[in-house]
Amino acid sequence: MIKKILSAASLAIAATALCGLSGNAQAQINIGYVSYDEGTTAPNIATFDIANLTGPNAVALGDPTDFPVTGTSVGLTDLDLVVTFGDGSTASFGSSAFALTSDGLSFDGPGVVFGTANDAVSAVLTGSFSTTSLSLAGGTTSTIEDTFSATITDAGGGALEEGDLALITATTATTVVPGTPEPSTLLLVGTGLFAGFFVRRRKSGTARTVPLAGTLPLVSLALTSSLLALGGVVLLGSSSAQAATVVSLSTLSTPSSGAAGLSKLNLTSSGLPGGAAAATLQVNLAPTCGVGASSVAGEVSIAANSITTIIGSAKRINFTLPANTLPLGSTKGTVYAWVTGPGYASDNCSIILVSQTTTTLNACVPSSSLAVAYGTNVVSYVPNGFWEGGGTNVQAVTLEGTGAPATIVTPGIVNACSANPATGETVCTANNTDVYLINGTTLTKTLTSSSNNYAGFSGGYCQNCGVAINALTNMAYISGGFSGGGSGDGIQPLNLTTNTFLAPFPTTYEVSENISIDPSRNLILSPGEDGYYDLLPLNSVTGAITAENANYTNPYAGGGYVGNELDSAAEDCTTGIGVASDEFTSYMYITDLTQAVTTGGSPAGSWTAPGQFTYVGSDSGGGFSAGTDGISVAPGTGHLGIITGEFGGNTASVFQLPATSGSGTPALVDYAYFTLPPTPDGLPFTAGFDPHTITAYTSPNNGKAYGVLASWADYGEAVYTNYLAVVDLAALLAADRAGTAHTVNPALDLVAAGIVRYVATH
Repeated sequence: MIKKILSAASLAIAATALCGLSGNAQAQINIGYVSYDEGTTAPNIATFDIANLTGPNAVALGDPTDFPVTGTSVGLTDLDLVVTFGDGSTASFGSSAFALTSDGLSFDGPGVVFGTANDAVSAVLTGSFSTTSLSLAGGTTSTIEDTFSATITDAGGGALEEGDLALITATTATTVVPGTPEPSTLLLVGTGLFAGFFVRRRKSGTARTVPLAGTLPLVSLALTSSLLALGGVVLLGSSSAQAATVVSLSTLSTPSSGAAGLSKLNLTSSGLPGGAAAATLQVNLAPTCGVGASSVAGEVSIAANSITTIIGSAKRINFTLPANTLPLGSTKGTVYAWVTGPGYASDNCSIILVSQTTTTLNACVPSSSLAVAYGTNVVSYVPNGFWEGGGTNVQAVTLEGTGAPATIVTPGIVNACSANPATGETVCTANNTDVYLINGTTLTKTLTSSSNNYAGFSGGYCQNCGVAINALTNMAYISGGFSGGGSGDGIQPLNLTTNTFLAPFPTTYEVSENISIDPSRNLILSPGEDGYYDLLPLNSVTGAITAENANYTNPYAGGGYVGNELDSAAEDCTTGIGVASDEFTSYMYITDLTQAVTTGGSPAGSWTAPGQFTYVGSDSGGGFSAGTDGISVAPGTGHLGIITGEFGGNTASVFQLPATSGSGTPALVDYAYFTLPPTPDGLPFTAGFDPHTITAYTSPNNGKAYGVLASWADYGEAVYTNYLAVVDLAALLAADRAGTAHTVNPALDLVAAGIVRYVATH
């Protein structure tokens, strides 16, 4: 964001500060800082984010004394972060773990868990500078060494805390002070973002609008393109905005994005009065920059959590994004933040990309093999194993954002993973009793479930067989073998806040191959291969399973016997429409859980609700490998889902669920059956094994609903997933059907049409 020309007084201060650096004397020049930021992506995750305050970012901050690199944009490369924990262990993060923000200079960084007995105690960031020739405020130029190192420790000597940070500094080699500053060192390239106006600080500390005359201010091309992509910044400043002290803000927040009602973000500021208190500092947010206006449409305000000194007058303002930052129904958007307080106000805005946090976006994803975690990037966690075999380890594969696939080493063969989008933590189960807790690409803890039996399915046997997460209560539910009930199966709750297990709940009927959780109705959905569809109520406070209610769904439909082996559960939590796959058939089951009536009983009660089996195969009779097996509904308001077979198949169907519920028998609005194209290596797409390599998610970046399916390949000594197919569900449903009612034109190139894309897992 371009806001002002630095005042002559400020430039003089910067020049004076550097006058003694001529010749070969070495000194330190502040480039930016790396900070330990708690709760930016999840309540118990701390991220290591980088604020680069050079070039246009330094000009926006207006602090040439502490951050004087105003004429050069200094990129940071070859990043490497080593975090040390209380027990002496370490975790390393390379450049791929850092996501470049929209200013083209700063980075949103990787995260670690905090609030445990083994918190991070220090972190060392090293890297290189993209240039060694700097243009500084006041016309000074300087040559620097090309590498840096910054170490974060806590002032109290204990675990790292919110507000701990380290300056990123450049060591000078030589400095030359010219007699007269060249204009090019003081100005930034103009982009016309401000419709002919910019804000300049007056000596009195007030702000006014000044018409541009002649040459437009200069701005870095990286920032120009980024701001144009975000729609630019509209300043509403006027001479009516009077403040005793003017505060300036950095171009972006740190990190640059967050979830409404969840994330804690930071604004870098200069000029904040020394006596400013967090309780009286208001962070104002709106779809447009409201500097100088009494109010703007959509404006919300919140008090700061804390104020931390970075260096000199540069301070960091921590705040929590309000739940109502975005309009109701929005899933993402750009907002602008400015600050006000007793006797001071900012004269510019910081940019924040906000995603909405709602119950529908945080829950109702079933316990299939694949998991999707939301954060700076969208990452899928892909087990290398399945119930009948495969290898150890989990692959972290970036679906949106940057970063190469990473291998997370596990002792046991992993069969399933589930991620909590509200915390960023991923939970994976092994075929034995191991439960692995993963943050980012780090296995942080291994727990042991109480499984004392093997659960058996048509696709294999397992002690821990799958996991689903209730994001609203931060509880995981491990399905598997637990003696004590009539089936030998059961489900054990796991409190992810305390990492402790509750007592397992043995079930009377067989547990589903893929359970699903409805957090708003406090239910576990478990349709089993014995034809019973279990609903297990949850205690809304403790997360314990309180009862079991079964519905025997075994009718005739469409002239064929269906409902013999229910397989997997999913639900559209916005409407309460539940669905289940039906193994060895081309049907799926759909029911309205908002109309469910339960009756208690022993050892299990019962439930009834309107429902039916519906055909989802091709118009010509083509079906699925082993029938419909994996099923998932993308959270959100799109009401879109995907269903597929297993064990080598390459067909699937995308379906549209009804947008309303509460009366009548639910039915599909539409569905489209399709064949997945070959993977980029030329091999046929090959659906994975139980417990079903499929999931669905709603993108926090573009709001679209996607299905994710894994293709497996035999590499001789190993069999593992080689590609993930990412399917645009709405686009697939709208694809040409060549005159058929429900079958996508087989001649359509789904990859070329942008409907399907492949992402390598290794």
